Amino acid sequence: MKTKLHVCKLLALTVALALLPQILPAASQTWNNAQGNFLWDDSSTNWSGAVWTNGNDAVFSDTNNAAITISGTRLLGNLTAGTNQYSFSGGALNLAYTNVAATTTFTTTNDTTISTPITADYSSMPSANRGIAKSGVGVLTLSNITCLNASANQQRFTINAGTVIFQGTNVFSKFRILPAGGDVCTTIFSGGSTIFTNGSALQPGNGGVGKILVTNNANVEISPTLQLEAANGGNNTVFTIASGKVTTTGAGGVLLNNSAGSASTNNVTVNLNGGVVAAT
Repeated sequence: MKTKLHVCKLLALTVALALLPQILPAASQTWNNAQGNFLWDDSSTNWSGAVWTNGNDAVFSDTNNAAITISGTRLLGNLTAGTNQYSFSGGALNLAYTNVAATTTFTTTNDTTISTPITADYSSMPSANRGIAKSGVGVLTLSNITCLNASANQQRFTINAGTVIFQGTNVFSKFRILPAGGDVCTTIFSGGSTIFTNGSALQPGNGGVGKILVTNNANVEISPTLQLEAANGGNNTVFTIASGKVTTTGAGGVLLNNSAGSASTNNVTVNLNGGVVAAT
């Protein structure tokens, strides 16, 4: 009887472990478009003769510019795009259960456009101050990114170098946007609608000089507080609304300069060059 009980417990534990999110370190796969079809799917051997394995890191380093079509939902660890221009469309990218113990990093050396919807579900994230990072000098353009279920201490989209452009419809919950790479680091909201909820914040100048630009009649909505701060010793942060509108929908209104506990004593500049800041 005891033996059967132990076997049942072992089987139950095995099933439970199988249902847990994948948290093993991701392997790296390099794209070479071996089949010549520019498809990122689950059957084409475009990864140095192999098919794609969900949860791995994707490296694009061939010598030709490429427009790549994603088929189905691909689970992604990190993405590195080399010296050429890449664009990704179709399908979906899911960051939910890959690399959950670390930050998913997009590294771009040249301009990279991802119009594929990206979803990041952080309900299983073991700690705060993780999330997404941008590295490399290239421009990364994202459309339709949704980040959900972040921790109470907020996850981060940290822009360490280059420029990130948000287009289309984007939603961030309990997220901080941190342009942290000094003068060469910029966040642009260009057209479309980007919504920040549940205590999200824009924090340009996180240890450097950050720039945020709202243009092309973009709509940026933040709840409950539009928090613009030169965090962690940042200097002379610049927030420019060339066209479009930035709206706060909660009781917090608009907070400039330092937030509670910020080490910065320097200034935030807001330029209303045809745009609007409104607290509703």
